[in-house]
Formats: sequence, structure tokens, C-alpha cells
Amino acid sequence: MGFTKQKFPFVSFTTQSESVAQFILQYISKLTLKPLKNNTRNKRDNMYNIVISKEDAIKFCNEIYPENCLSMDRKYIIAQSIKSWKRPYNMRRIDPRKRWNPEDDQFILQHAIEESMELFDISEKSVQMRLWRLKKQQSV
Repeated sequence: MGFTKQKFPFVSFTTQSESVAQFILQYISKLTLKPLKNNTRNKRDNMYNIVISKEDAIKFCNEIYPENCLSMDRKYIIAQSIKSWKRPYNMRRIDPRKRWNPEDDQFILQHAIEESMELFDISEKSVQMRLWRLKKQQSV
């Protein structure tokens, strides 16, 4: 837990246990309302390294370190610093990517690009890229 060189807040977890890693990933997914991440062990020491940053780190600290909670002083102080971080006004926010499901794939395969763009509220390039990937999978 702390700040990167670029002054972005982060919270990290390291575990060798697959079940603990899955629990943490599921907890983060529920907390942030983002899709469950697929995390694998690192090659160096065969550990799971899970990291959340920026607004996700703030959400985590708000949940785990409420005002006057029982905690280690140094962790509580860092959590309070993370909770007070504000995104710089000129920093773009990238929303989580849309995950395609089989029904979406069927729709774009059977309809015009313009219809898919309108239904899913995405760009022409996004639809074309998904079509390319689907056709590439079919040819393998």
C-alpha cells in the first residue's frame, strides 16, 4: 500500500495460496463492480501479485480502513493518504473494457456493423476488430 513514482495510490497483495488469491480477486470485483481479473502466478517466485490502483485503491481503503478503525498506525496513515488522493484534472479515466459474450458475438455476426454500433454504443472500429477476432478464431 502506498504511492507509485507517478504519485498514484495503490494497494497490493501477495500470496502463494490460490484460494486466498481468488477470494481477494472476487472481493475486489464486487467492491469495484468490475469484471473478475484473471491473475496468474509470477514466474520468479510462483506467487500471486494482485494490485489495485487509483480510485479502486481508494474504494478498498474506504472499506477496510474506516475512520478510527483498529489497525496498524502506519497502515492507517497510508490509507488516509490514499483516501485523500484526487485524480489530476487532465488525467483521462479509462472505463473498464466491455466483455463480449456469445450473444453479442452472434448479433454482430448476423447484423450490419451500423446496427451493432448503435445497439452496443461502440465505434465502428470496435465492431470491426471483434468481427476480425471471431473470424480468426473460426479459421483456426
